[in-house]
Amino acid sequence: MKYLKIIISLLLVFTLGLLTYYLNNMYLFKNILVVVVIAVLVIFSLLLIFGLFKSKSKIIKLITVVLMLLIILINGVGSYYLAVTDSFFNKFDNKVVEYKHYYLFTLNDSGINSIKDLKDKNVGVTKDNEEYASKYIKVKCNIKVNDSITDLISGLYVEELDAVLVNDIEKFVWQEYDDDFFNKIKIFESFKEEKKEEDVIKPVEFDMEKPFIIYISGIDNNGTIDTIGRSDVNIVMTVNPKTRQVLLTSIPRDYYVQLHGTTGVRDKLTHSGIYGIDMSITTIEDLLNIDITHYAKVNFNTVTNLIDIVGGVDVHSDIAIKHCKVVPGTNHLNGKNALCFARERKSYSAGDRQRGVNQEIVIEALINKVSTSKDLLLRYNEVLNSLSNNLNTNISSDFIKQMVGFQIDQMPAWNIRFLNLDGYGASKVTYSGGNMVLYVMEPNYDTVNSATAAINDILNGKLFSEMNYNFTK
Repeated sequence: MKYLKIIISLLLVFTLGLLTYYLNNMYLFKNILVVVVIAVLVIFSLLLIFGLFKSKSKIIKLITVVLMLLIILINGVGSYYLAVTDSFFNKFDNKVVEYKHYYLFTLNDSGINSIKDLKDKNVGVTKDNEEYASKYIKVKCNIKVNDSITDLISGLYVEELDAVLVNDIEKFVWQEYDDDFFNKIKIFESFKEEKKEEDVIKPVEFDMEKPFIIYISGIDNNGTIDTIGRSDVNIVMTVNPKTRQVLLTSIPRDYYVQLHGTTGVRDKLTHSGIYGIDMSITTIEDLLNIDITHYAKVNFNTVTNLIDIVGGVDVHSDIAIKHCKVVPGTNHLNGKNALCFARERKSYSAGDRQRGVNQEIVIEALINKVSTSKDLLLRYNEVLNSLSNNLNTNISSDFIKQMVGFQIDQMPAWNIRFLNLDGYGASKVTYSGGNMVLYVMEPNYDTVNSATAAINDILNGKLFSEMNYNFTK
């Protein structure tokens, strides 16, 4: 019995120490309630240990043991959830990596299924990728260097070329150019190259007392989060912790902008993502004349997995969208259909502008579901695992922990507004597409200038009630 007392007492002390460690590591001791709870637990635990060893009543000892085991269980569960959260945040301190991809295309009915089938065949490549042809294709074949992606497309379609080697940019532009791409083309081999370290945005530290800007990029792929892709969602989130103001500025994916570091022909903003998150950030900085040092990149898996985990979301639609399984009125959507709704533009006369509004509707619905879900705690670990595999950011874990502690300590009511940039549709050549004519959205610079002014107002501490901008919500 003596050894059992010692073991239970040591377990109580150990689990209480572990809980205290993780609470401190998560910056939760700034909350006076947390301090009081821990203080009460420490005092109560000491009294229980004292009673266990000094009491002579078997009933009191039994009650004491039950209470100690209950506290050990509470400490253990609390430590587990805090440890899982701490581990999740710490993952974001790892080196941020992005990969460029190269693909070998051929026609679906060509009979070519592997690199060895390229022997003595004609393989097309643009000048930019000529060095990669010899690096990846290890059989004797005829490498045909072409001036542009359009030459590759026509060469393959008229069968002057048996296969082509393209990079991420050329692949996405090809898909935009030919709506029947997936019925004509098969990818029989792919390769990846890690971006140079100097081209990757590094983690930076936040100052909790100052406003900040985070760029949220939604990449249009279902692969791993380190895969480069078109930036389908582009939201600039401006946060002022002192005024509790949050402004979400949505920029249409097809906005016709000057890619950072380029001159001459402009490009779609969505194409900036193919060059990496750094290109998207610097291009938006140029457009809005702001400084962005923090970003969060998500992909399709992030949205679909999270929505499915929380049991779906409720969104309102004014029209029916059959392929998204959306009807007029309120819809309860799973992850796949919510993503479809957020990306839809062809069903609306407003096109890309409405897509931005729908993205805001889904974001708001997800926030409401997460903040009110009773089952979320039971699936907490599942949620964090999903996010950690489908989220890339340069926000430090230390700052995220401080923000969580700040939220728990002060429980601020955040005032959130949405602002959408506007423009009009056009058909023009793009920087990434060479001489291809693609759909773009010419910016309405009045809305661009208003967004810049609104962002600066938030940074300078101005309240929404003092502003006169065309907020959508």
